[in-house]
Amino acid sequence: MDKILLGECCEILDSLRVPITASERTEGPYPYYGANGVQDYVSDYIFDDELVLLAEDGGNFGSKERPIAYRVSGKCWVNNHAHVLKPKPGLNVDYLCYSLMFYDV
Repeated sequence: MDKILLGECCEILDSLRVPITASERTEGPYPYYGANGVQDYVSDYIFDDELVLLAEDGGNFGSKERPIAYRVSGKCWVNNHAHVLKPKPGLNVDYLCYSLMFYDV
């Protein structure tokens, strides 16, 4: 199987991530994601798209039962513990997610 760099098939939106400490968060309807999924719900969002989040640190690395990538859709906030990947046109978001879920990083 051929391999390509993520930057060739995705926009990497890491520069838009903003961590919010628990004491700074205002409860709301939008999921606040970290390396392993939803950490909380907050009152604002920074993304509104079909994205794949890939654990950066604190992920389930080495586990064959818990994925390191997951798909998100719609309004959300992502902290600095997950890479934010937006597939370029022509790349299916589900394919990208499934390709990375248990990838040996």
